[in-house]
Amino acid sequence: MLIPLHSRFREPSKLVAWRRPSQRRPVSDGVEVVFKEAFLPAARPPRLRLFTSGVRLEVEQLEENVIAFLAGPSEDCLVTVVCDARRTTVRLTAGMGAETAATVLGANVPHGFRALVDGATVAVWKDADLFSAVA
Repeated sequence: MLIPLHSRFREPSKLVAWRRPSQRRPVSDGVEVVFKEAFLPAARPPRLRLFTSGVRLEVEQLEENVIAFLAGPSEDCLVTVVCDARRTTVRLTAGMGAETAATVLGANVPHGFRALVDGATVAVWKDADLFSAVA
């Protein structure tokens, strides 16, 4: 176990006790450290928003991170997809069906997010693979 030089704890057993909730019991040959379980709350889903140049693009927001296309675009338009603070812009063409528009939108979500497309419904989640690679 590495102890940083700037740490105020110089003994590994104290460092473990400081980082995680635990009980320490003295035993005849040293110290026994018993870890307790720690639960982390589930991550909040990203906030998904759409901005479009199309006059008539029928989209319904089902949840904070889920949208459903009610119909395809009636004219060529640009759609800016915003997930939390990141964004991308996608071009949707006239005559494209709702399921095709959802597939195009789901394939072009901002970096760091993953889309699950089910028919004309798009659900966006944070990409766990990206955030675990960065951490």
